[in-house]
Amino acid sequence: MLFVACRPNALHASTSLKVAVGGLAGHAAALVQGGSEAESGGTVAVAGVVASPAGGVSLVASAAGVAVAVHGAFTLKNAIINLVSEAGSIYRVPGSATKSGKDYIGRHNKPNPQKTRKSNDGRDRTKAEVIDTYDPNKPTEGRSKEQQAIDEHGGVDNLDNKRNEIKKNPPPKTKSTNNGN
Repeated sequence: MLFVACRPNALHASTSLKVAVGGLAGHAAALVQGGSEAESGGTVAVAGVVASPAGGVSLVASAAGVAVAVHGAFTLKNAIINLVSEAGSIYRVPGSATKSGKDYIGRHNKPNPQKTRKSNDGRDRTKAEVIDTYDPNKPTEGRSKEQQAIDEHGGVDNLDNKRNEIKKNPPPKTKSTNNGN
């Protein structure tokens, strides 16, 4: 387990690492499950077809075997896609690397914004620190995590960010009590 006591985001980094490792383990388990289902379902399907002259039960077994094999094939395909996909990143550019002198929170659909995120907005992303990850196939998750990081770092008033990633509801309007006087 990663734990860096001297950094304010150490617990967050530790949690992100656990989530990343947990996700990887889950995808690997799905890979094994999908392969197993495809093989065992195919075996049952073939056995049912071979035994079909013996009666209707064999055809039901064959159909069930095909269903299990198809489910296993889809599970296997999704696991492979998830294992080779790169995680997106939520990152912080320190104030020393922005024109305003304030930190900047950003999101990138690749895992390493220091190397792959290019922009000419005055923020030196080569100094970026990844503070969280998200599935780039789920943009809403990325936006939500970016907004959470913006909020955790003091909001747009205290950052180089120009806007919230997710629009905030305006404060409720209050009724005037001076009755026009």
